[in-house]
Amino acid sequence: MNAFLSVLVLETDGKFIRAAVVGRGPRRFSLAGCLKVERLAPGGPVTAGELEMIAPRFANCPKSVVLVSPQVSMVEISMDSKRIKKMKPHQLKEVVRWEAEPYMTIPVTESLVGYQLGRESGDGQSGVWVTMMPGEEFKTMKKTFADAGFRLKRVYPPDVCFPVGAMFAEKEKDMTVIDVGFRTMRVALIEKGGLRTIRILPAGPAAAAASPEGLFSPEQDLSLKGIFDDPAVSGGKVLITGPGAADGGTMRLFSKRAKVSALTPGIHSGCESFAEFATVFGAGLRELFFRGGWKTAGIDDGVDLVRRFKERVHIFPIVVVSVIVLFFLSHYLVLNFQIKRGEGRVNLLRQERDGMKAAADRYAALRKEAEELEKNRRLMTDKMDFMQTGAQKRLQGVGKCLTALLLNAPQDMRFLEIRPMKTKGLWFVSGRSADAMSVSALALKMQGEDWCGYAKILSVSRIEEDAAALRGKSAGENEAKIQAAKEITYKFEMQIMQKD
Repeated sequence: MNAFLSVLVLETDGKFIRAAVVGRGPRRFSLAGCLKVERLAPGGPVTAGELEMIAPRFANCPKSVVLVSPQVSMVEISMDSKRIKKMKPHQLKEVVRWEAEPYMTIPVTESLVGYQLGRESGDGQSGVWVTMMPGEEFKTMKKTFADAGFRLKRVYPPDVCFPVGAMFAEKEKDMTVIDVGFRTMRVALIEKGGLRTIRILPAGPAAAAASPEGLFSPEQDLSLKGIFDDPAVSGGKVLITGPGAADGGTMRLFSKRAKVSALTPGIHSGCESFAEFATVFGAGLRELFFRGGWKTAGIDDGVDLVRRFKERVHIFPIVVVSVIVLFFLSHYLVLNFQIKRGEGRVNLLRQERDGMKAAADRYAALRKEAEELEKNRRLMTDKMDFMQTGAQKRLQGVGKCLTALLLNAPQDMRFLEIRPMKTKGLWFVSGRSADAMSVSALALKMQGEDWCGYAKILSVSRIEEDAAALRGKSAGENEAKIQAAKEITYKFEMQIMQKD
């Protein structure tokens, strides 16, 4: 059975005990291990011997137990609807205890109570079913279960359990459920998915079914007539639960009144006769259902948490301080965790940054090395080209240029510098001449050469120098006394471009 919550449910009915495990899974309820055994001591509470007889017959038997017992009595009272809505569950439980005091056979202070809210009537009143049980009896039952290794959680009356089992199994919103037991017969009218009325007939039909006539007693017949004459019952679905649902004679008796059928499982069930275990299933649903209002009908001796807290109000400062310390401690732990995670992230980013920086430096070094290699390659290519083809052309060009300069230069002209420039085929020429026109004449003659692209005069400057200095030391001593004669020359610079 796939259930994350489960509870062992026991029902005492006359001389038999019905037991089953009710489980709750993520999306549905289930009923498994249905067991019906004869009691060792008919009537009265469950004994330790009966628990020892039942428990081994369940695999992985839950330790939490819910008991359905007729020892829990139930009465219906009316209360103001507005008053009910204003009260909290523990307050309402205390109020209904005193409201039901006239129906109790023992002092109200010695009894345990539960309640089930009914529907609101038109006059502003709401019906409340109050369940009651002597506190000492519950304490004795709880000890018996504890001695056997179980924990008794609640004791429910069968009156509020069999309708719940039928509602969940059938998924009907409007129907009538008749629970036929060995000693009693209970009728529940379900309207719009909620309990409207619960009636308890004086005796069950077991005696009638066993009698030769096979008839109900006059009291039973009158009670059933009042029930089946109700339009809400006659026009809706009628289901039979309890041990009477498996009795053919009992079903024939009810069939004379209306169209009835035995309750069939609408959930996962391992029971051969699901209708007989409807009360067991209903008690398990009430215990495992998350709505708090479903458990209030059960009898327990637990104290409400709010009430317990108020009774122990002296621990309030301790609780406040503990909450504050816990808050700051958790805040510190969260901050410490975030700081450590942030430091780890910073270290990781720093490593990534260092790696990227190293990669960038490596890339820059490789790029610089590639540029140097490209530069050297180009230089070597130029050298190889010069060695292969350019050297001979250069030599020819040098010869043509020098020969033309020597042939075309006037006699009064002397060259100071003749050199090639960085631009291919370009020559730089400088020198001196006694006449400025000689420079222009040389440029025109050079432009007349076939190989010359152009001859460009860059500058011509006039220079005056001592004649003696020009003649050297050939002048006599007498000439030193005479003012030195001045000799005028022209310094020029020229560019000559060869054709390809």
